[in-house]
Amino acid sequence: MATLSAAAATVDGTGSRTLHANSPDSKKIVGVFYKANEYASLNPEFVGCAEAALGIRDWLESKGHQYIVTDDKEGPNCELEKHIHDMHVLITTPFHPVYVTAEKIKKAKNLQLLLTAGVGSDHIDLKAAADAGITVVEISGSNAVSVAEDELMRILILVRNFLPGYHQVIDGDWNVAGIAHRAYDLEGKTVGIIGAGRIGKLLLQRLKPFNCNLLYHDRLMISPELEKETGAKFEEDLDVILPKCDVVVINTPLTEKTRGMFDKERIGKLKKGVLIVNNARAAIMDTQAVVDACSSGHIAGYSGDVWNPQPAPRDHPWRYIPNHAMTPHVSGTTINSQANSPDSKKIVGVFYKANEYTSLNPEFVGCVEAALGIRDWLESKGHRYIVTDDNCKEGPNCQLEKHIHDMHVLITTPFHPVYVTAEKKKKAKNLQLLLTAGVGSDHIDMKATADAGITVVEISGSNAVSVAEDELMRILILVRNFLPGYHQVIDGDGNVAGITHRAYD
Repeated sequence: MATLSAAAATVDGTGSRTLHANSPDSKKIVGVFYKANEYASLNPEFVGCAEAALGIRDWLESKGHQYIVTDDKEGPNCELEKHIHDMHVLITTPFHPVYVTAEKIKKAKNLQLLLTAGVGSDHIDLKAAADAGITVVEISGSNAVSVAEDELMRILILVRNFLPGYHQVIDGDWNVAGIAHRAYDLEGKTVGIIGAGRIGKLLLQRLKPFNCNLLYHDRLMISPELEKETGAKFEEDLDVILPKCDVVVINTPLTEKTRGMFDKERIGKLKKGVLIVNNARAAIMDTQAVVDACSSGHIAGYSGDVWNPQPAPRDHPWRYIPNHAMTPHVSGTTINSQANSPDSKKIVGVFYKANEYTSLNPEFVGCVEAALGIRDWLESKGHRYIVTDDNCKEGPNCQLEKHIHDMHVLITTPFHPVYVTAEKKKKAKNLQLLLTAGVGSDHIDMKATADAGITVVEISGSNAVSVAEDELMRILILVRNFLPGYHQVIDGDGNVAGITHRAYD
C-alpha cells in the first residue's frame, strides 16, 4: 500500500514538475521490473514484476500518460535505450535496478522524475541527477518489516546451521553430526546491529524475545524508550563493537562513506567465527575480503540477498564461498511489501479549502474539494479516503482528531500542514505512511516517526520551478519598486517620483 500510493501520487503529482496533479499533457513513463514469466499469474497481489507493472497501468493510462514496461535494461540495443531520449519518468526497483549513470542522464533530455519503487537510490548518480534538476524519490520504509523479518530468518539459518540439513534431505543423505557440530542457540549470543534506522529498530524488537545481548552502532542513538524496551546498548565506535559480536547485521545505507567499509582490515577486527547478515548493500563489503575471510573460517557464515552488481553473474565469487546462505535480492519484495495489498486502508488527506475558486480551473487539485485528484483511483482500490481542511489548529475536537486513532496514511501539504508531533504519533496507532504532497517535512517530528517505524515521504523537487519563478518575481518587485506604483493606480494617484526615487535595474 505504501509503495503504490506514494508512487502513484508522485508520478501524477510530480511527473509534470508542476504543483498540481492532473496536468493535461501526457507523460512518457518507463517502468523497468524483473520478468516473472510463469509466476506472474499465480498470485493477483504479485505486482512488482514486468507483467503486472506495479498495478498502476490502468490508472496512469486513464490520466493520458504513456506507460512502457520492460525488463530489458542492459546494453546499447536494449528496450530501455529506445525510450531514454524522450521519457519523462523512470520507475525502477532495487531488485532489478537500472544503473542511472551521468551518461544516461545526459541522454535523457526530458527526464523529470526518477522513482525507486522500494528503498535505496544508490543505483542513481545523485549528483548528476541534482545537477540536471531531476526529482529523485524512493519509498523509504515501505518494506522495513519485510527486510527485518528476513534478517531474523537469516540469523537463525546461520546460527542453527540449517542449510546442511536441508541439503542432506535433498541429496538423500542423513548425517545429524554433519549439522549439529556447528549448530547453536541464539539465546545468550551477542548480536550487533550496524545501522539502527527503521529496519534496525524493527530487528532489535524482534530479537528481544530470544534473550540475546543486543548492541547497536549508528550516528544517532535510538530513543530511551526503545533502548529500555529492547535492552539494546549503544556503541559509538564501530571498531569497538565488532570484536564483541557473535552475529553482525549490517543495515547502513550505501554512501561514499560506507562503500567498502568492511575491508580486509575491518573484517580482521571481527571475532573469529563471526556470522554476518547483510541485506543492506553488497558494496559496503569488500567482495574479495569476504571471500578470503569465509575461506579461512574467520567468517563462519555469511548470508544476505544483495550483490554487486545485480543481477549477480554466474561466476560471482560469493556463490561459491563456504557456509553461505545467499539468495537473489528478495528480502524487501514479499507480497505484503508490494503495493496492491488487498486490505483496505484508511487514508486521510488534509488540504486547504478552495470554496468558490474550486471550479475555476480543472487542473487546480491541491485543495480539499479536488482532493489531489486521486479519490477515484484510491477508492477503486478499496481504500477509504477522507479529506478535510480541519487540521487541528482549532483544538482537540477537529475533524482530523476523529480519525487519528485508526488512519493508516496521512497526506498533508506545506501550504496547510498538519503538525505531526510525538503526541499525535502516539495516538495514531495504525499510522504507516506520512506523505507530504510538496517539499519539506519540517512539520513532522522525524525522530518520533522513525522510532515508530512510520514511512515519511515528500515529493522532493516537485515544485522547484514554481518556487524559483516566484523568487525571481519577488526580486523584481523589490528592485523595481513595483508596489508603490500599483497602489497609486488603486488609489487614483499618479506620482512617478514616488516610485522612481528607489527603482533600479
